[in-house]
Amino acid sequence: MTFDLVSRINATLDPANLFSNLTNFLNLLISEDLQKDLYLLKLIYLGFSLILIPPIIYFLARSSFLQWYFLTDLMELLTFKPFGLRKREREWRRITGYLAEGTEDAYKLAIIEADNLMNQILKRLGIPGTNIEERLKNATPSQIPNLEKLREAHQFRNNIVHDPALKVELDKTREILGEYEKTLKDLELL
Repeated sequence: MTFDLVSRINATLDPANLFSNLTNFLNLLISEDLQKDLYLLKLIYLGFSLILIPPIIYFLARSSFLQWYFLTDLMELLTFKPFGLRKREREWRRITGYLAEGTEDAYKLAIIEADNLMNQILKRLGIPGTNIEERLKNATPSQIPNLEKLREAHQFRNNIVHDPALKVELDKTREILGEYEKTLKDLELL
């Protein structure tokens, strides 16, 4: 029995018979009888396809997959800038807009928000850590050129948060924001 099966396989795979076997198989697939038998099955699959296409289009349009897969590359190509740069620039203008208020609370808020923005950026850059302190410890000077100044800026932010009576002046705020801005520019994110 096993020998008979092996001899049939060998006969089927024999180059002389292979072409005729392939031709017979293709003729079977396109035969009118088989097509008539499969007509109902084709209609069922066509119906399922027509039913499922609108939800697929809807969910693709609602998800951010198409945006990240196509739109980001297209926008970067057309504007010669990283995707999301405009949003970051707007956020940075909002942060520096606190300086115009001229109050100590606004200065503190500007430093805290700049530090939060930097934390988000370091996270997106893939620097490991659960918070900005750990990310700054794990970062290297090759990743962030002014790493020490950035650590000092973050320490000043911590002083603001832990000591509400700390006096913050405009010059110090500009200096701290300048370090954050320099980092963003060095990373080509602003």
